[in-house]
Amino acid sequence: MLPKRYQTEIRTGRDFDVEVWLAADRTLDRPVLIRQLDPTASSHRRHEFLRSVRQAASISHTHLIDVYAADQSNDVAYAVMEWSGGMTIADRLEARIPMDSKEFLPNAAGLAEALDALHQQGYVHGGVDPTSVFYTTAHPAKLGCFGRPAEGATPRDDVIALASVLQAAAGDAGSWDDDIGPHVSAILGRAQSGEMSAFELAEALHTAPGPGPAPPPTESWSWRWIGPGGILVAVAVAAGILALLTQRGDESPFRVPAASTSTTTIPTTTTSLPTNTQDLPITEVSVYDPLGDGAEFDQRLPQLIDGDQTTGWRTERYFNPLSRIKEGVGIVLGVNGNPSLVSITGSPGTNLEMRWIPTAIAPESPSSWETVATVVLSEGENRVELGDHEGGLWLLWITEVAVQDDGAYHYSFLQEVRFSR
Repeated sequence: MLPKRYQTEIRTGRDFDVEVWLAADRTLDRPVLIRQLDPTASSHRRHEFLRSVRQAASISHTHLIDVYAADQSNDVAYAVMEWSGGMTIADRLEARIPMDSKEFLPNAAGLAEALDALHQQGYVHGGVDPTSVFYTTAHPAKLGCFGRPAEGATPRDDVIALASVLQAAAGDAGSWDDDIGPHVSAILGRAQSGEMSAFELAEALHTAPGPGPAPPPTESWSWRWIGPGGILVAVAVAAGILALLTQRGDESPFRVPAASTSTTTIPTTTTSLPTNTQDLPITEVSVYDPLGDGAEFDQRLPQLIDGDQTTGWRTERYFNPLSRIKEGVGIVLGVNGNPSLVSITGSPGTNLEMRWIPTAIAPESPSSWETVATVVLSEGENRVELGDHEGGLWLLWITEVAVQDDGAYHYSFLQEVRFSR
């Protein structure tokens, strides 16, 4: 029997040995999803169900269903989870509604990231299929159905299963425009053959060629988005008029802040550095997130300094501008020598500061660093002069990330950072 704060409303089905209900959380006045284990389940199964759900609850990701509670009452184990609208990829397939390329790529890469986040914490889902991926238009696709029997499953099994779900969700990807379809199909084929980890699948999908501009919003949008959508359209129109009046060309008023005396203007360039400069070895690289959870795709950091422009590191994806969430996030870099120049390639529109401290240990507070230069990244290689600083550590401090995926998310991807003198 469930606690009184939860009132079951509609039984949505049975998932293996789990009864699934749409319920109301009376305390917080919101809909929730209740997954209640069969009362006849063994004590071992109850233990595994609760262990699995609680472990999933400890992992937060945009593309994972949130877990609010997991407990047992009168020997009946249950979990309270986010209600995301109830529609799954299985429902879309039954209705013959595949994803198009514009909605597929960000969601597919996000789901692979979410699976990687689970695997990084030692969690194996063991039950990834079209019914476990929830997706409603204008909301991110989310992996759920935690607590399914997963005995003997491996991370490789999860990746193969997710790739199969994504392939089905894409439908006839070969009909997509340009090179997107064949490229995506090739990636998913490799993943289905067991050649890729969740991390590698996410990376491959992130670097896949993207679709063209999204069409304007239509009446198919949910009523909840009409207000924000109208505001965004109005702002976009006003920004376009302002751009014409001020002849700013392609420069975006949303990404480029007003110039200040400490801002370094970096011209767009893809040329190499002058021949009289010498690259300096980077001896240390680590994520600096004192205002967040302390981690931000740490495993990708080596790709930021590997000399390969096709790989890199990126921030987490946010629904709102970074500045509305926290002061910033950064990367600490140790350099062998005293650099006078740093070259950065990354998402245009990214606002960042190069900060420095003379010590060999990064301080806890971002304000303890000396700000040397401020720059808004443009296309190609951005070169920033650092002046004369001896020893210490450098902090690449991102204060605003770029708007990506047709405005659905905010994040920045940095391909390469090089120091020279």
